[in-house]
Amino acid sequence: MLRTQKSTMLSGEALVKSLNSEYPCRALQLRQLSALLHPDLPSPPSIIVYGLEATGKSLLTKALLDASDISYSWIACHECITARHLIERIASAVKEVVSERDGEELDKGVLGMRAENVNTLSVLLGKLMSQKGPDEKHVLVLDRIDKQRESTPILLAGLARLGEIIKPLTVVFILSVPSPRLMSTTAIPHVHFPPYSKEELITILSKNPRRIETPSSSSSANGDNNGDKANKEDDDLAEDLFVWTRFLGTVWESLAKSTARNIVQFRAIADKMWDEFVEPIRRGEYGTRNFSQLYVLKKDMFRVEQHILDEVVPRGSFTTSSATATTAVTEAGKAAHDLPYYSKYLLLASYLASYNTARMDVQFFMKSSEKRKRRRAANTGTKQKVRRIQRRLLGPQPFLLERMMAIFHSIVPTPVTSSVDLQTQVATLTSLRLLVRASVSGDQLEASGKWRVNVGWDYIHRIARSVKFEIEGFLEES
Repeated sequence: MLRTQKSTMLSGEALVKSLNSEYPCRALQLRQLSALLHPDLPSPPSIIVYGLEATGKSLLTKALLDASDISYSWIACHECITARHLIERIASAVKEVVSERDGEELDKGVLGMRAENVNTLSVLLGKLMSQKGPDEKHVLVLDRIDKQRESTPILLAGLARLGEIIKPLTVVFILSVPSPRLMSTTAIPHVHFPPYSKEELITILSKNPRRIETPSSSSSANGDNNGDKANKEDDDLAEDLFVWTRFLGTVWESLAKSTARNIVQFRAIADKMWDEFVEPIRRGEYGTRNFSQLYVLKKDMFRVEQHILDEVVPRGSFTTSSATATTAVTEAGKAAHDLPYYSKYLLLASYLASYNTARMDVQFFMKSSEKRKRRRAANTGTKQKVRRIQRRLLGPQPFLLERMMAIFHSIVPTPVTSSVDLQTQVATLTSLRLLVRASVSGDQLEASGKWRVNVGWDYIHRIARSVKFEIEGFLEES
């Protein structure tokens, strides 16, 4: 008996090592699942496998069940709409697995049974397990059970009791965040899949590195014999892996550490940046061991956020020269900031207050003066006073904060009450150097304080177009 248990443990450890070589950085979780779902050892009635998105829960559980000699049924619960839909899918999947594994047709009475709730499901599963044999284990995996759309309050508790009622059955729940009262029972084993660390992410992504395809390497490989070609390919793979691992570490520290939630997003960011980064190596300007020099050449691409933003229409790829990369960063700085909605109108009001005289505010921003403005325009003669120098060329003039707020309330489409939030947005525009103070006395947000806008016409025109505001019609001399 002792010899049998020792051989069983050795086979389980060999299975864990085999899976860990294919799916690295999850040896502890594989060892726990292997012990709980061992084909020759008793398993608990229910098991909870939990962890955040893209941490390998479903992948490793399925790989372990496929590698071991265990009968199992896999249910994608997020595809089920109602609780009855989920129960019927469980019954159908278990029937199919039992009939295929045993190679015998099921009884007509069992085939005709329908599962409408958890009670009828337990009766049906009990009869199906009795045909398999009392010692043959069956695992029911409920993947993404917390994403089930119309779940009832007692559904999970009822499914967790199935393993207690039917002895050969083990129910595995795969979910993101377990609740202490989720199953209404205690003593359920939990297997936690924590998020990957930086070293683990690099180790996993290094199993399938991106290659650097150079014309010289491909032409030389075609002319060599099989032995030299294999050696050359191994050397190229080692050099590509050297660049890939250091590139992943740089991408993680610069962009992905604060923006990528999981390994899938990290890989997507790295794939977007890889071709541009290794382009000098493909042209033969740099070697694979000159990573520091290559990083200095391409450091600007690690400062912009275009690689981490998902867009329907992709932007044009960067060119290979560093001068063009610098120009791209400069153009990105000239583009309009991604400001909040009301901050854009505050900046527009500041521009109008700086480039319009105070005596024209009544004509431009009071709605009751439209008729009077039209009458005055009809009665005026042909002689009009024209400035020789446009106000836009004279630069921004200082304005009072209370005047700017009055213009803001006039041009904003919907009524806005004055609150601390507006004052906070004015302070934010000041910290971004879009507004500057023209007076140094008194409180910064004092109504009588003087301010000056610090943006040009091209910038404010982009802001106006983003909120569909015709700023040309509100300028004194446009």
